[in-house]
Amino acid sequence: MSAEQWGLIAGAIATIAVWTYLVDNQNPIWEFIQHLYIGLAYGWTFGLVWHTYIKQVFIGDDFSLRAGQWWMIIPVILGLLIYTRYIPSISWIARYPLSIALGWGAGYVLTFSAPVFIGQVTDSFYQLWGLGSTSETLNNWLLLLVLLGTLTYFFFTVRRDANAVMKGGVWVGRWAIMVTLGAMFGNTVLYRYNLFYARMKYILVDVVQGLFGGGAG
Repeated sequence: MSAEQWGLIAGAIATIAVWTYLVDNQNPIWEFIQHLYIGLAYGWTFGLVWHTYIKQVFIGDDFSLRAGQWWMIIPVILGLLIYTRYIPSISWIARYPLSIALGWGAGYVLTFSAPVFIGQVTDSFYQLWGLGSTSETLNNWLLLLVLLGTLTYFFFTVRRDANAVMKGGVWVGRWAIMVTLGAMFGNTVLYRYNLFYARMKYILVDVVQGLFGGGAG
C-alpha cells in the first residue's frame, strides 16, 4: 500500500479511537489517542514557530544570531523563564514573563483591535426614520429595543423593580439574552453535526475510495 493509503487507515483508526470516549471516557484507547493528539499538536506548533518565527527572524543557517538581532534573545529568555514554574523553589519567577505577556497582549488588542470595538459601538446607532422602507425601520426599532433592554439587564446600580421602565427593560433584556444563547446553542449543535458528518464521510467514502477504488455513494 502507498503512504497515502496508510494515512487514510491511520486517520480512520484515530477517528474511531476518539469515539470510544462516548462508551467510556476513561478507557485506555481514548487516553492514548488523546495524548498522541496533544503530542503531535505540540510538535507541529514547535516546528511552525521555529521555521516561521525563530529561524526567520534572528537565527541564521549556522544557528548563529543574525547581525543586529541580538536583542531578540530577550523574549527567548522570558519564554524559557515560564518553565521555572515546574521548579518549586523558583516557581515565582514564572509570574514575571506571564505578566509581561498578558500586559503586552492587552496593549496589542487595545491598539490594533480598537476599531473592532468602536465599530460595534457606532453600529448600535440605528437610523429610526427616513429609511423609505417600513420593514427596515421596524427592524431598527426592534434592534434598539433589544439593545437597551440588554443593557438594562446588566444595570446593577438601580433596583430592577424600582419602576416600570426598569422592569420592562429587564424583561426585554432577559428574553433577548435567552434567544441569543439559544441561537448560539443551535449553532454549536449544527457545527458538531457537521464535524460528525465530515468524519463519517471520511471513513465511509474517502477511506473506501482510497483503499478499494470504489465508493459508498
